[in-house]
Amino acid sequence: MAYNFYNAYLGIAPDSSQEYWQNGTEQLITQMQQDSINYFIIKKRNRTTKVFSDIGANIADWYNGSIGKNSDDFRKLIFAPGTIQPILGDIYEFQSYRWLVIGTDNVHSPTISCNVQRCNVQLKFLETTGAVMPTLSGTPLTIDGIVSNRLVDPVDARYFQLPDDMLMLKVANDTDTRKIKYIGTRFLLGDPVIAYKTIAIDSITDVRPTVVGTITNLNGILNIRLKSDALNAHTDNVALKVALQY
Repeated sequence: MAYNFYNAYLGIAPDSSQEYWQNGTEQLITQMQQDSINYFIIKKRNRTTKVFSDIGANIADWYNGSIGKNSDDFRKLIFAPGTIQPILGDIYEFQSYRWLVIGTDNVHSPTISCNVQRCNVQLKFLETTGAVMPTLSGTPLTIDGIVSNRLVDPVDARYFQLPDDMLMLKVANDTDTRKIKYIGTRFLLGDPVIAYKTIAIDSITDVRPTVVGTITNLNGILNIRLKSDALNAHTDNVALKVALQY
């Protein structure tokens, strides 16, 4: 009987001291997370299906050195060990807002976390040049993003003000956003509505293509430069904020 118990123990015993301590640490982190007052059930969007599902996370303040302060627009999400690791460009939803993952620090880390920034725009656009007035000729794609009138220097994390007629847009790099043209896709933003069009897309700086296993480059963030464009209230659908594409 004792021999059988010993064999059963060997079947579940860690293979190394490193595995032993790692398992113990993961169990401790999981328990501490769920007991914490800042543990919440939030939603994460599937990058392929675009469907949101529940996930538990600690929502913590995050000091953003680029702006030199803590802000409600920035948060750090900490997940239980074993959770699928977040990647740049993932979208979460909590507190009635959408949040874009703009930073991760998970390579060989005992914890899983990411830094998120609150989205401030939902862009709608048709893939085709079909009419959008008086009714839409198709179903527009809807994309959550972050728009700013500043450009960040990646070397020293300083911001530079853009000209008044330009904006920088950050969106997840996925199958929908890849349909945005390098030059010429039009969007309607703001209230009162202003028309903008793309004039450049950076699909290199914040994209991390994999090289092992399932090879993919559908991760990361697209940085898109926008320039103001002429608005035509007769052909652009101002009420639904869907611009006519040329």
